[in-house]
Amino acid sequence: MLCAAAILCGCTSSLNFDDLSSGPDVEDPGIVADAAMPDAIATDAGSVDGGVTAVDPATFSCASITPPATFCDDFEGEVPEDVWSDVVIAPMTPMPAGAIRQDTRDRRAGTRSLLAVAQEGIGPSSWFSIAAVQTFPRLLQPARLTSEFDMKIEQIDPRPDQLAMAFQLIFGTQAEGYNQFTLQLESRGVDVSTRFVQNDYPASDSEVDPRSEFGQPSSSPAINQWVHVTFRLEATNPAGGGNRAFLQIDDRVLFDGPLAYDLRPLTPQIEIGVPWVDSTQITEQDRSRAWRVRFDNFLVRIDPR
Repeated sequence: MLCAAAILCGCTSSLNFDDLSSGPDVEDPGIVADAAMPDAIATDAGSVDGGVTAVDPATFSCASITPPATFCDDFEGEVPEDVWSDVVIAPMTPMPAGAIRQDTRDRRAGTRSLLAVAQEGIGPSSWFSIAAVQTFPRLLQPARLTSEFDMKIEQIDPRPDQLAMAFQLIFGTQAEGYNQFTLQLESRGVDVSTRFVQNDYPASDSEVDPRSEFGQPSSSPAINQWVHVTFRLEATNPAGGGNRAFLQIDDRVLFDGPLAYDLRPLTPQIEIGVPWVDSTQITEQDRSRAWRVRFDNFLVRIDPR
């Protein structure tokens, strides 16, 4: 699946993992086990298409959103473990792969944000994930799924071409097979590029090969700069083809077009943090570098079409 590493753009601080959750067991890089996934239901009939009130990022709060979002976290209240469906930190041995928690040292609004750190010094691992995960009911009718958030990339792997992920939407599980739509980060040494990546993974007992489609890389965002990310899925056919996606960072559009693969009619989940780091180049002699990504003002809307 996807990747992580690090260069310091600022000053490095050591992580205290004493108060971190040990993290749940997970089945596969980038996807969480089926526990606590909601039953399939039709899209909320009370959702509103259009008429959404724009909110200044500097004054954002979940209470100010009109109409209310399907899911919202401004990171001002309860800790992620009490708000999100799951929090994943893996691997956990011989040392935690990182941390994801509220932090007061910077924010886009309010007093806190969510900071995800993929720690340096991790040895070879089959996969590498630090993520807050939210699951949603299956889409049983055409719908528009929109996710918006503010993001600041603070630290990247200084080695060019190293990969990580900051956001992903997944439909399905390892056993069933799954679609994966991601915001991928690629280190260019002193700065970072981003791109939209689509993956289609067959069921675990299938002999079909996984498929991937890579969007064009973009030079945004700058390190240590807050940006606004908008992802939109137009699921006109939530159990097949003919669907579209849109991904934008500030005023730069990374992708706007049809999906490469049919949607699977399975449970969707969204992950933010550093939910995937490319561990293929991690060795005992060349261990992981750190990635640091900060989030604020996160929301998801699911509106019937």
